[in-house]
Amino acid sequence: MIRLLFIFLYLVFFYFISIPLLFVEWVVSLLNKHYKRWLPLPLVTWSFRCITAISGAEVTVLGKENVPKDEAVLYVGNHQSYFDIVLTYARVPRRTGYMSKKELRYVPVIAQWMKYLHCLFLDRKDPRQGLLMMKQAAEDVKSGISFAIFPEGTRNTNPETLLPFHKGSFK
Repeated sequence: MIRLLFIFLYLVFFYFISIPLLFVEWVVSLLNKHYKRWLPLPLVTWSFRCITAISGAEVTVLGKENVPKDEAVLYVGNHQSYFDIVLTYARVPRRTGYMSKKELRYVPVIAQWMKYLHCLFLDRKDPRQGLLMMKQAAEDVKSGISFAIFPEGTRNTNPETLLPFHKGSFK
């Protein structure tokens, strides 16, 4: 319970520190149209590693040597908890966008960080929009940004089985 309290306090701290950092990124991008946002990846990676350490989670990465460091990849996994994002982002070697539910687009500050990290917001009830998002993800991978999807489309709390994959996940 104490760890959860520390994580909560850390997240509140990060949330409020993010506001001026996002503002600086925005101003710099207005002044320089060719500016590539460099701050989000190291800051989010560092923050998620701090959260992982505070939580006491022991992380073992198997097969890391098989992930190319100089090209974008597609990560596919089953989504068991919200902590999956924290654990994976703390370990990916390059900027990685995630497919996210559209409701997160309306969460202040977090939505902006997600946009800077090339996350896409999916309306799970609209198959046509889902196909457009998958095409956008494919374009991101071609342009050098890795991408992660959870093809079950939602969290699955049963580690023994997989939920059916959504048809559009692999088109």
